[in-house]
Parts: sequence; structure tokens; C-alpha cells
Amino acid sequence: MIDFRSVLDPGCTRTNVHAASRKSALEQAAQLIAGQNPDVDARLLLRELLARERLGSTGLGDGVAVPHCRMQCERPLAAFLRLAQPIDFDAPDERRVDLVFTLVVPRDAAQVHLDILSVLVSVLNEPANQIRLRRAQDDPELFREMMAMLDGAAAA
Repeated sequence: MIDFRSVLDPGCTRTNVHAASRKSALEQAAQLIAGQNPDVDARLLLRELLARERLGSTGLGDGVAVPHCRMQCERPLAAFLRLAQPIDFDAPDERRVDLVFTLVVPRDAAQVHLDILSVLVSVLNEPANQIRLRRAQDDPELFREMMAMLDGAAAA
């Protein structure tokens, strides 16, 4: 079972984030992750995330994106942003994105990467969950809602 509390720190969960572009959103996510994890270089993480996006958009549809990459780090790390205004993310349904869950995992953790993505996609593709996340009033509530969803999905 994945312990999402070791992946997503409350300090890396933000509501009302102002980002004018995909790059800006990824830059803010990278800075949050690096700010909570001194062994992560924000510029390197941003480069890795942008390189992954060039391979194909990580937009899922329904206003959700899960940008992710692998790089040198000790454990899986994440940031979750709810954007103040939706941005273009080249999602398959062409809908603009306002929920951005950014994930970075160690280079040699391919199966963990897939396992985490599987849980994330199952949680974030659920319309009722999207509504709950969009209704969260502040950062702590957004974190609590996301953790409740992830814990429930990981235990299933």
C-alpha cells in the first residue's frame, strides 16, 4: 500500500494558485517540492517535468492534469495545485486545467511510479472527487480532501 502522506506534504498543497501557463504551473509546483525537500533542485525538476510534457501532455481531461517525471531523489514527492484560473494543458478533451497534481519519483522506481499514477488517475478521474477538490476553501482543506481520497483508494 502506498503511504501518500510520505509523498504529498501539506506545505506542497495550494489553492488559488495564479499561473498563466503550463510552464508557470509546473515551475510553482517544482518550487514547492524543492522548498520542502532540500535535496531537490527546483530548476532541474522543472526541466525534467517540461521534458516529460514534450513527450505528450499529462492532461487527463475534465480540468485535471498529472504532470510527472523521474529524477534523482530519495522518495516519491508531489505538489497539488488548484489554480485560480484554468490554463491550457493540451488535455485530450481540450478542456482547460485547474487541478494539477505534480509527481516526481526516483529514477529506479518504475513500478512505484506506475502504482502511484494508477491511484492518482482513479481518484482524479472521479467527478465527485473533482467537485470536492474544487470546493475546498483553503490549503489545509484541499490537503485533507486529497488525503482522504488517496487513502481510501490506496486501501482498496
